[in-house]
Amino acid sequence: MTDTARCASAPIVLEFGGGTYTLDAATSRVSGTGLLRVSGGTLNVNTADAGYTHGGAIQVTGGAANYAPRLTSTQISLSGNGTLNLANDTRPALYEQTGGTLTGGGNLTLTGVGNTWTAGTMTGGGVTTIAAGAELTLTANYGTRQHFG
Repeated sequence: MTDTARCASAPIVLEFGGGTYTLDAATSRVSGTGLLRVSGGTLNVNTADAGYTHGGAIQVTGGAANYAPRLTSTQISLSGNGTLNLANDTRPALYEQTGGTLTGGGNLTLTGVGNTWTAGTMTGGGVTTIAAGAELTLTANYGTRQHFG
């Protein structure tokens, strides 16, 4: 049996609000462009890069979202007491962090303008990089930052 999580298109919302959900490499696919929200519990996405083609926004407001594949999401938003754990490199067009914890060994490369980091923690082995032509607005002094370009 194959599990398919499909976020058809905005404003469709697929929300994980409690419990533990695991999307594994052998039987799960995640696709679409709608909003995927984690507001509680734990979401483990263990699919291969090819099995994760969701290009919509990801919002983590509570609980934990653990991602093994490279994310192709247009927007990542981290707030409240949410935790986003990136195992691979990720390049969102827009990143917003107003709380929560970004962690993991995957690097976060900011590629667009309008990125903000107002509160929360960046920790783990990954590095946050601001690509040439991208911008990050900080209103507090947190974590490791690099600027290239």
